[in-house]
Amino acid sequence: MESIKEAFDIVLGGKTGGYYLAGFIFCFMAIFLSLYLSSKKRDPNSINTPEKFSIWFLIWDNAKRVAATFIVIFLLFRIFDLSNVLAMIGVGFFVAISLDKAIEFIMEKTNLLNFLQSNRDNFPVIPKTKKDNE
Repeated sequence: MESIKEAFDIVLGGKTGGYYLAGFIFCFMAIFLSLYLSSKKRDPNSINTPEKFSIWFLIWDNAKRVAATFIVIFLLFRIFDLSNVLAMIGVGFFVAISLDKAIEFIMEKTNLLNFLQSNRDNFPVIPKTKKDNE
């Protein structure tokens, strides 16, 4: 059991879980805002998106991009001492939203980050209810 605690201390760099949690809260807010702004530009008539807005589709379609952003932010929190609240907000929010928008831009303009795109054919379709058919 002591070895597991030592491993976590090494991975976390001696920082507390609260340090990372606080930073990830700012990161989450930035990513949520970025995804929301991106979803406002979607074409409801496109064959690539559902007609009605679906939070589940939004999560499904962007899960890899969100995970990549969280991994990079974790590394930044691990490498740099961001104990200062303004530094944590700066990295957690502004770097996260900038990184997410950069990933989105690169995915749209190049084939460099194609591995982050989801396979929309595998999205689980929610069966229509009786109310939907009316």
